Amino acid sequence: MRLLCAVGLASLTGLCFSGLRVQGPRRLRQGRRAGNAEEIFCELEEELSHCTPLTAELQYLLATGRGALPEDPRGLELFREMLAWQKAQKRRSLGPLAVAALRQPSSGREIIILGTPHNVPGVDSAQNPVPRAVARAVAGLKPGLVAVELDEDRGLRFLEKLPAKGQVSVLLPSNLPGQDLLQGALGFLQPELGLDEELLQKIRAKVGRSRMTVKGYVRAKRMLFAKSSEKCLAMNVFALDEFRAEGCGDWGNDALAALKAATKAQVPLLLCDLPQEWTLGKVVPLYNREWVGARAQCLEFLATEAAVRFLEAEEAILREAVMKGHGGDLPSLDYGLGLCRPGTGFAEAASRRLWLEERDPAMASAVVQALEGQSRVLRGQDAGPAQRAVLQVGCCHVEGIVAALHAEGYEVVDAPEGGWPTLQASRKPRPTARPESARRAKKAAGFAL
Repeated sequence: MRLLCAVGLASLTGLCFSGLRVQGPRRLRQGRRAGNAEEIFCELEEELSHCTPLTAELQYLLATGRGALPEDPRGLELFREMLAWQKAQKRRSLGPLAVAALRQPSSGREIIILGTPHNVPGVDSAQNPVPRAVARAVAGLKPGLVAVELDEDRGLRFLEKLPAKGQVSVLLPSNLPGQDLLQGALGFLQPELGLDEELLQKIRAKVGRSRMTVKGYVRAKRMLFAKSSEKCLAMNVFALDEFRAEGCGDWGNDALAALKAATKAQVPLLLCDLPQEWTLGKVVPLYNREWVGARAQCLEFLATEAAVRFLEAEEAILREAVMKGHGGDLPSLDYGLGLCRPGTGFAEAASRRLWLEERDPAMASAVVQALEGQSRVLRGQDAGPAQRAVLQVGCCHVEGIVAALHAEGYEVVDAPEGGWPTLQASRKPRPTARPESARRAKKAAGFAL
């Protein structure tokens, strides 16, 4: 296990991804549907083996998920749904990015989706290839609009990190939920929206300024499951995840790279996500219900070395997909491996439905309307219509946004007009050695060498 992780980390070189990798959907097995757990996990291993070369890690994760799966209809049905989804996927990689291109037939307008991991486990910001891939993709695609998976509040905080000089027009969706709905979502969240600050402070004090290791993270998570109040459990775990990612210095750098790319290209920027209150108002109670109900199972698992090994294996697989340039496999890996997490996998599956049902259609609609010149101006001038948009979102949103854009009249195409850009950094030619005669002549003429 550790040897395979080390091999993955040994390849952390500069950005070296240049082509598009496509994996088409596998044909569904005719006349039968995976029945019992053994059949489901056997077929799942076959599907996910197309997404990672780390066979030992994959087998361990699936065996752990199988061992933790209760023999009840709900668990098996969740895995059947996920397996059917896996078989239908057409995965596209542009280096570390999961990508899709769609075109509106009558107008020719295009929307290119760049799906990114928000951070790469075990990789610090200097080694993370994702921000550079986003920047080069936007530069190569030359869009008339860049959209980012941020709402107004988060977007403005990110924009504060950029120089004031050269700022571009900032747009908001014209179809945001009304203020009464947002207040209702926030009110629904209030009983759940809380942090055990004293408990989290103890964890921060133990870690200090050092990077949180996998073992340290598992110990801290077990402490949260043991000592968090029911109303604070989910928010505490979310805070722990963010704290760990911030230790690597790359939390949210994918979105920041998209903002910088829009500024450099001098094209309008659309903050297309729903307000964070709307999202948290639905997601936090869901996670709390699932995690509180599975608290005993989670504590039992987190107390064992198996929890450390599970997280090491999961992170090694995700890291390999990014660093080896097949980011199109990330949604499949995240969905499949996430469901195998003992005690918490069902919450991941349930939250996934919320993204697909609410956030993804909202972001898709916002980009479509922005291309038609129907956005609200937050800062700068009215942008007017555009012909092409690049949309940066978390990689697990790609599928849902593609489906929502299809409902808006867009069709998936193999490549945008003009083709996919290369992400290979151009290399400067190495200077040739000066002939000795030229060297002496320049020295005689008084040129510095």
